[in-house]
Amino acid sequence: MGKYKKRLALLMVLAVCVCGILSGCTNGTVSNVSVSSGTASKSTVPVEKKKAWGDVNSFVCYYGKFNSDMLKFDVAILESTNLTAAEIKKVNDAGTYTIGYLTIGEDDQLEKGDGKGPGGYASYYFNKDGMPAKNGDWNSYFVNAGNVNWQNKVIQKAKQILDKGCQGLFLDTIDTAGSEYADTADGMIALIKKLHETYPNAKLVANRGLSLISSYIPYVSGIMYEDFSSSYDFDKKQYINLGNDDLENTGTVAVNCINAARKVNDVPVFALDYALPSSKENIQKYYDRSWEYNFIPYVSTINLDEVYVHNIQPKSQKGVKADIGEGSLAVIDPSLPAPNKDKSNLALASNGGSVIVDSIFETYGFKTLNDGYRNEPKLHWSKAAWASSETSKEHWIQIKLSQKKIISDIKIIWALDNHEIHSSQDMIIQNFVGDVWKDIKKVTNIPSGTEISDIKIDPQETQNIRILQPKGRGSKSRANLMWVAEVEVY
Repeated sequence: MGKYKKRLALLMVLAVCVCGILSGCTNGTVSNVSVSSGTASKSTVPVEKKKAWGDVNSFVCYYGKFNSDMLKFDVAILESTNLTAAEIKKVNDAGTYTIGYLTIGEDDQLEKGDGKGPGGYASYYFNKDGMPAKNGDWNSYFVNAGNVNWQNKVIQKAKQILDKGCQGLFLDTIDTAGSEYADTADGMIALIKKLHETYPNAKLVANRGLSLISSYIPYVSGIMYEDFSSSYDFDKKQYINLGNDDLENTGTVAVNCINAARKVNDVPVFALDYALPSSKENIQKYYDRSWEYNFIPYVSTINLDEVYVHNIQPKSQKGVKADIGEGSLAVIDPSLPAPNKDKSNLALASNGGSVIVDSIFETYGFKTLNDGYRNEPKLHWSKAAWASSETSKEHWIQIKLSQKKIISDIKIIWALDNHEIHSSQDMIIQNFVGDVWKDIKKVTNIPSGTEISDIKIDPQETQNIRILQPKGRGSKSRANLMWVAEVEVY
């Protein structure tokens, strides 16, 4: 998973996963490539002319010293230690939102703290061979975001950034709890919530952590997606276009994780890609693709040590892929067998059924749950099943029928992954009665490896049925995950 990690360049600590820019985009107008010069669509204006946050359509991520071109964008993500309070005020007064960098999943410096952790260091570090676990790529240290001492440190650092004049916080290294230490996800979500509650007026922009997005989306004001269409090869020291498989993957994440979460809290999404300023054809392509997903695009060089003012007009239709995605089954694969279209299966999308889920694991979608395919081997794994976020809470699937029907049978086809069936251990079938969910059947101690749970219930009329997995009762190997290929209702 990508991270907004700080890297060293020209004696300056810069961020690896950065926010992008879409300069002065009015009626589809964005900007193109020139360094510290060129025409921008937004001039320096008084602070009272600042756009509403929901209307921002350009941003720059720049971690250097003050540069007057920062004033030409709606949002500036910056390293507050590199600017004076007066300079930050100048950016604010130009009508630009200032968002200060804050790492919340890793510590840039090794601290003694309370001395109760590995090697006599702070208690919030993870232990590896008796010492704090280290991210060797960036010389930083993984932390448990749920540790009270770490949370207090982050809250204090956030105060310093906001007191200096920044109007928001850029939350980096969330992926520590989304990948390396997934069992600490609850603590990371609690920290983001605490930041929101402590500083309710601050704009919180989350860097990735996409497997946690359904949990943190209520508390943030924006999301960053780095390497959406391109990347940088550090070994070869060259800029690269993502291949077809990677493009399909980022497109699936864009729709299944990000744009689905935006239906709960409609926040701006900033997409960053990397290219040389002279690569105008590629830059156009990256802007066009981001625009299709309703993301705000920007293309920068890898060191993020210049402010680029672009002048690009997107040629694509804004938001055209915001719901279907490049990896969607909306494009029928002729090599696939025909899906099940049994008219008696009321859950099928082809019969008017629809699906709502509590959360989504990165790259997975939820339209797979009623598409008529069980564990179809020809389907890519991200389209064969839905998976919840891997967090220690209840997970659920809600099936809404086209109209009220009498139902008596529910089939759950559990996900098959790497030759292993991931059947939940327990689940509860619920009916929506009045304005509350009512338990109608509890199924416990489901044998490991059960491929299909065929659940008979007393016949009853309903339009909404829910399958709920109690906290920690997923498969024995992935207890905090709910993993299902298909749901059928008869």
